[in-house]
Amino acid sequence: MTPSPLPPPVRSVVGPDALSASGLGRASQCPLSAALDADPDAPRLPVHPRALYGRVLHRLVEAAARGQVDDRDGFARGARRAVDALLAELPERTPAPQRVLGALEWRRRRADAVAVARSVAGKAPVRRGASAPARSPDRPEPWTVADGRWTEVVLRSDVLRVTGRADLVERSGDLVRISDLKTGSPTTSDGTVRASVVLQLRAYGLVAAERLPSARIELRVVGTSSFDVSFNEGDRDAALRTIRSVSDQLPPSRHVSAADLARPGAACGSCRHRHRCGPYLASAPSWWRDGEDFPFPLDLWGTVESVRSGGETSDLVLRDPTGRRVRVAGLRAALARDLEPGDALFAFGFDEPTGRRGPSWRPAPLVLRDLDPDTGAAAWSLAVFGPPLPDVPPLPVRSPAH
Repeated sequence: MTPSPLPPPVRSVVGPDALSASGLGRASQCPLSAALDADPDAPRLPVHPRALYGRVLHRLVEAAARGQVDDRDGFARGARRAVDALLAELPERTPAPQRVLGALEWRRRRADAVAVARSVAGKAPVRRGASAPARSPDRPEPWTVADGRWTEVVLRSDVLRVTGRADLVERSGDLVRISDLKTGSPTTSDGTVRASVVLQLRAYGLVAAERLPSARIELRVVGTSSFDVSFNEGDRDAALRTIRSVSDQLPPSRHVSAADLARPGAACGSCRHRHRCGPYLASAPSWWRDGEDFPFPLDLWGTVESVRSGGETSDLVLRDPTGRRVRVAGLRAALARDLEPGDALFAFGFDEPTGRRGPSWRPAPLVLRDLDPDTGAAAWSLAVFGPPLPDVPPLPVRSPAH
């Protein structure tokens, strides 16, 4: 198939009514990403299967907390059956996790998730009998008026313009404990909880404090290892400053220039909108050439210099905007067919070569691979585009933020 044209760069966005608590960490690095994440109609790059498997394992933990894992023949067996059922609900073309992660790594991740699920099993069982009626806007949330445990609690503050869904909320007297359930590691290489997780939990804490000003609030990350997240006055003030900083840059229902909000840098690695971000498109080639001190995505664009087709795959050589000649091995024909020298090509989402992570990232490799016929591995979330339409004007860019 001929690749579709690269979508035009986004020129302006509308400030959302509320900011996602789970996205505040990335929003503080790049407000543009927060605005686009809040737009359900914004074109996105494909999600990597790893993220889909993570959602499956998280749903297992949530089900266990509600007491919905059938453990009649043992909890582990019931949990594995639940995982299989959740995997079957993924989109039809999603590859099996053993193929993407390897059988040993998938078994390890699943075992970790089962262990977390067992640790929270039955903490907030669903009510028996008829389902509860829809909540009236004037009706208080149960955790604000009674002791108990609840899962997937919506926490929203119109004052803070923050919304999110807490995995587990526990109330006992004047104590409110909010827990974020993690099936993967919530920590950085030095053993500290990731800043984005800390900010998310503190945002939940601020919403809880708004509802119950006299409550003692505890924040906790629960996984194979568990961590308390502090919530003293200084923590609250710092979280509030970050939230207000992002909120001030994204006034609700008002158009804001995308170029003024974009911050090319560390946030680009997980951004599914970067193919529409003019500042990213202008900044990334220098990262490929020189390397950076943050993990940047492995993307590539340029002019095709040579094509060697071999059935369902092709090997290409591209000249990128910095003049580097980069080979793309095993590009699937399903992504791009009938390419010729002189064609422009944009590719987003090559997988990371082993050993590329570290305190600083080396220049991008000169050989990138899609499908490996020997192992069956592929760049599972790779998206390929042709040149943008000729009437699309360039977007003004700003200097990269580090």
